[in-house]
Amino acid sequence: MAPSARLTHLPPLWWGALCSLPVLGGLAGRFVRGTPGFEDFDAVTCAGLTLLKGGNPYDLTPACAGLKSATFVYAPPVVEGVAFVIAHLGADGYRLLFGGLWLLALCGLSVYAVKFALPEVDIRLKLPLLALFTGGCIACGNIALLLHGVVLLGALSLPRRVWPFLLAVTVVSLIKPVLLTYLIVLAYMDRPVRWRLGWTAAGVVAGLSLSLWVLHSPSSLTPLWKDTLSQVVLSDQTGISYFGWLHGWGIDSTSPVALSLLPVVMGTLALSGLALAELGQLSRKERLVLGLGLAQVLNPRLMDYDLLLVVPFGALLAHLVARQGGRWARVSTWGLIGLTGSILVLNEIEQRAILPVPLTLHLISLVTVALAGTLAFQQRAQVVRAVARRLPLRSRRLPPLPAAE
Repeated sequence: MAPSARLTHLPPLWWGALCSLPVLGGLAGRFVRGTPGFEDFDAVTCAGLTLLKGGNPYDLTPACAGLKSATFVYAPPVVEGVAFVIAHLGADGYRLLFGGLWLLALCGLSVYAVKFALPEVDIRLKLPLLALFTGGCIACGNIALLLHGVVLLGALSLPRRVWPFLLAVTVVSLIKPVLLTYLIVLAYMDRPVRWRLGWTAAGVVAGLSLSLWVLHSPSSLTPLWKDTLSQVVLSDQTGISYFGWLHGWGIDSTSPVALSLLPVVMGTLALSGLALAELGQLSRKERLVLGLGLAQVLNPRLMDYDLLLVVPFGALLAHLVARQGGRWARVSTWGLIGLTGSILVLNEIEQRAILPVPLTLHLISLVTVALAGTLAFQQRAQVVRAVARRLPLRSRRLPPLPAAE
């Protein structure tokens, strides 16, 4: 997909530098102000050190010498594993190991999102979405970047080999159970329906079994973890997707109404993605981009450091909209640039009132549903035939009884 003619006047290097200002400006601002960074990374380190000393790693006000840490919220097996590594490598060795892997994941995700995810789409359509990813996403040092990198590494073997991807999703779900949404990738592969259903079901069973085992673990840390999880994750840090939208509207994300609507929202988005995969004539790489990106949108507690794989997904949506022809190509291009351009400006002037990133994610969700509905309407005859083929056959009528003699 070629970009608008007006965009071709800017070389990709300068265009990329402009779109990277939220990241570069945020990091520079934190450095100038002396704002402490890597608080999420320090939280994991502090939790491991605290456990080794016999303390409570889930203290809401953690205190470790030389560390500026946030509250630790991950499951007991995670902190026990970190404590084991620190006991053998020391705190500095652990920080070096984690930091190296984290940096590798950040570079890998960035290169994939901008260059390799959609090679046929001009890079100048992908770069504006980098405005979603700000300096704070990197400065916090959250483990999510490493987890997304692990899943991406497993996903690159699809659809030829499934077990690396399933193993990756199962392992990362132990740390962040919401990352089980990555299993939607399997549902969008260009494979028979039974293959998709079977592998997706296997992933759901494996992931949920591990999560339930952790949730009901007899460890003495489990009650402490649950209390912290309820206080921090569901109340104080609701994210920028479903739970965050509800919080912004003044609705308790743990209320029965909010939880009952969640399957409806996720189901609508998942079916919309399936429509895009089946009716949009997507290639193998495009199906993978669709699955990896929609997995983020399906995450009810998406955070700003989870957004790198939304970059190619947003570009794919613009690409699919442009395929509709007419004015849609221009609308999709400038709509994409307008949204992310507003993020660029508002982040630079530190204006948080409008919250452009959550708004953009909300609009991306709406575009996904609207585009899927448009394709389904245009190809409604094909959709009806496909659905009819999968419906159970009507039972044959019984022959009439013989007439009484």
